[in-house]
Amino acid sequence: MFVVVWDLFWTVLWAVSVGLLVSGSHRFAALQVPDRLTSRFAATLVVVWSCVVLVASFWGFLGKFHPWVFQLSLAVIGIAFRRWFPPTRNGRPTGMRIFSKSGRQRAVRLGSALMVSSMIAHVLMYGVSRYPVDWDSLAYHLPIVDHWIQTADLFNQRCAFWYVPGNNELVTYFWVAGYSGDFFAGLTNLFVALLLLCVVNEALIDARVPAVMRLAACVSVSATSVVSRQLISQENDLAVATLLVSAACFAWRWLADNRQRLPYLAAMSIGLLFGIKYYAIGYALVVVGVVAVFALRTGGWKSTATWLTCCVTAIVLLAGVWYGRNWLLEGTPLFPKGFKVLGMADQWDAMRPGNRFSTLMRGGDAEIFRKLSWAWAEQDGPSTWLATMTGVCVSIPIGLYYWWSKPKQSYLVFLAWLTLGSTCVYIMTPNVIETVFGTQNMLAMRYHSVRFGFALAAIATVLCFATVAWHRGRLGQFLGIVVAVLVGMDVILHATVAMGLTAWPTMFRIEMKSIARDAGEAWFFWPLATVDIALIYLIACESKGWLSRHMRTAGIACAGLVFAGVAYASLTWHRQYESFYSARDTRSTWQSTIDAAMVDESEPRIMACFYRYYSLLGSYRQRDVVRPLYMPTLDAVQQEIHQWQPDIIVTFHDDRHWTKTYALVPEWIQNHPEAFRQRDTAGRFLVAVPKHKEKSHDVSP
Repeated sequence: MFVVVWDLFWTVLWAVSVGLLVSGSHRFAALQVPDRLTSRFAATLVVVWSCVVLVASFWGFLGKFHPWVFQLSLAVIGIAFRRWFPPTRNGRPTGMRIFSKSGRQRAVRLGSALMVSSMIAHVLMYGVSRYPVDWDSLAYHLPIVDHWIQTADLFNQRCAFWYVPGNNELVTYFWVAGYSGDFFAGLTNLFVALLLLCVVNEALIDARVPAVMRLAACVSVSATSVVSRQLISQENDLAVATLLVSAACFAWRWLADNRQRLPYLAAMSIGLLFGIKYYAIGYALVVVGVVAVFALRTGGWKSTATWLTCCVTAIVLLAGVWYGRNWLLEGTPLFPKGFKVLGMADQWDAMRPGNRFSTLMRGGDAEIFRKLSWAWAEQDGPSTWLATMTGVCVSIPIGLYYWWSKPKQSYLVFLAWLTLGSTCVYIMTPNVIETVFGTQNMLAMRYHSVRFGFALAAIATVLCFATVAWHRGRLGQFLGIVVAVLVGMDVILHATVAMGLTAWPTMFRIEMKSIARDAGEAWFFWPLATVDIALIYLIACESKGWLSRHMRTAGIACAGLVFAGVAYASLTWHRQYESFYSARDTRSTWQSTIDAAMVDESEPRIMACFYRYYSLLGSYRQRDVVRPLYMPTLDAVQQEIHQWQPDIIVTFHDDRHWTKTYALVPEWIQNHPEAFRQRDTAGRFLVAVPKHKEKSHDVSP
């Protein structure tokens, strides 16, 4: 009961601090963007995300990264914003009413409400009300966050992937830090996805695309397996695509506004993008380079210098902590990748031999590209696949021909150059084909090859729809009909896949079935929740007069629902956590495995020599767990054991994973019977205890 009370108390503290931060950030955003709902929403989210990263970087660098310090700092920033930036007098943003006089506008806004509601329902059903099951989330996205909470330090190396940039993981931290468990981790990518829809819509507004086609573009981007899977996990490819389009949108606003203001929002998006993951650096540099060229062409050296200065400042503030940490701890900012020319040790080639052939530039051939095309069609649906292919193809003539001859179409040229640059980045991205040389394992799973290029899909879709809208007359009408048919197919396929009624695309359906296999009777919740949320939204927008008269009652009702949801989530998370993951991973719960190990420590340190070790941390994050990065030799195994001094070692009996990262651990344990006692108590796992760590009364052979 105490845990539930604490979670409810933290909810109040969280709501107050976040409310102050959001209201202050909205005042700042209102000075930077037009008086439009999606524009304000997108700008506010970018500012809030930047504040989260700044606060985390500051306290993480000092080693004082405690949840309460983090939350109070956000509240202080919100108060400062409210004092520095007075409220605008432009009134509420336009675009709030759903039922307008125009039938087309009513249909568009109703469609928008249904699209957003379906995403929220998807997250509530498969993200918040289910335990995490995504491979990468269990391997490092979630464990990294839990290690931060345990140690209050961004520099700890307890997770094998401690070195990855963590701007998206900080969003997870924002949702779960302070609570007794990670039960709200499923909300990580919800607002990232909503930000993507907003910036896609805003980018197409700049291209004068009609509202119906803007809605079609948003549906096309969102009705993909990448968005559907990452909405309910903690993966970060969705964040890369979102921040790429956000940076492009706000940068063009700055260019089109004759550079009246400093490009704060575009630079923030660039800084955040730099800190998502390594391959995102390429997309960030593409935006920086293209905008610099356009600024030089239209405003001269002064505008270019302003743009580059803002970008460098944002990168240092919003991403510098990750690369500086790697440099301080391992001597290379892109660890494990080093540069021998600069005297930096390079472990990447040893960890992934032949990895340079995992890119399409070096490893691609006709057969590879044929399989890749089918993967894109299967994972992204017909409209996004066609939009991506069309965008890439038309970017070449638009980028080259209209650069000089059609100055009025400079926005299309801008999008074309971004698409060309993004195509080059995707071609050079590692692991698109495989992670182990010669296996083509990533291409065989299809989803992974596509998610690495989802940023290209997003910007190419924007270019494709902008190009279609640019063509008037019969050609434009024909293209509009084609787009409508393809988007309709996407919606139907997306809905039927989510409800398990079709096997297309196969990979996505397998993932969804694994998530919801213990709730097969609840498949109907997804469409019902979508309709319910949309109706609530419509009634709220149309009945704003009633709401203003009963605001206190509505606020109390909402607060009651939130408190009930927090209490229920807290209780169910801790009650069923061990049993859920033991059914997936072991014959018994981790706690019984640890008890059976009989070590002479109340809180033993566990060395997890397997991949998806998140469940071993415990529902309260109560266990001290480390996962080594790379142990290619028996000497490396001994070195890691000596460094971490574990009380218990948990590994596979037989490591069948492609990378064979921990294949030598069982051999090393067997070679040292005088030092370790094996306890086979965890199904397919081998559990070993150093003999000097055993309880003194343990005399078992």
